[in-house]
This record gives sequence, structure tokens and C-alpha cells, in this order.
Amino acid sequence: MEVICNDCPAGGVSIYNPVFWGMNIESGKAYHLVMYIKSTEPAELTVRLTSSDGMQTLVQLR
Repeated sequence: MEVICNDCPAGGVSIYNPVFWGMNIESGKAYHLVMYIKSTEPAELTVRLTSSDGMQTLVQLR
């Protein structure tokens, strides 16, 4: 996936990846996210796992 944002808004941008829909995430188990991010400048990154409807944040990491 490639995302180009030359003039990003102050509040940031979101990327939604429905490919992972239907994963059987179970409470109390440990999961590891591996993601490679490339930026020409320092950037803040927040990762969220949400409910299938996207309305409930299940976990959030910064």
C-alpha cells in the first residue's frame, strides 16, 4: 500500500485496510503488529484495531 500526502491536514490522515476483516482477535491474547513506515520527516503514528463496524476502538497504540 502506498499513501502519498504532500499537504496533510493538521489533524492527520487515516488509512483503513479491510483486508484484515474477519480476524479472530481474542481477549487476553498477545498480538504483534509489524508495519514499515517511510517518511522524509518525523511523524506521529497511531495504530488502532476497531470493531467490525469501525465504531468501537478495541486497542490503540502510539
